[in-house]
Amino acid sequence: EILIGLVGSEMCKETGIDWIQLHYNQPLTASDIANRFNYNPAYLTSLFKKYTGYSLTHYINHARISAAKNLLTNQDQTIEAIAKQCGFTDTKYFYRIFKKEEHITPSEYRNAFHHKKLVL
Repeated sequence: EILIGLVGSEMCKETGIDWIQLHYNQPLTASDIANRFNYNPAYLTSLFKKYTGYSLTHYINHARISAAKNLLTNQDQTIEAIAKQCGFTDTKYFYRIFKKEEHITPSEYRNAFHHKKLVL
């Protein structure tokens, strides 16, 4: 697997990617993940970028935005509650990252999905 480098030579059942996917809703830093896999944070960050092409922060945010998109289409929670549920502690930061990735705001995404659903 391409991400074997993220878990070193140990036989480990989960990669850094798997772990992030399971824990995206928690506060995550490079230090947290590095500690989990016994790496230096700077080394893990460079290794992650090498094997995935993405920065660790970008990947964490991408996992969080993916989860938020699902919640925005399937639940009537407030956007603020969804942001928190997906691991964002700052709603403004959530809006900024969401718009950067999706090119629309979370509200626009929700409205577009519901409008499309009604039209079908």
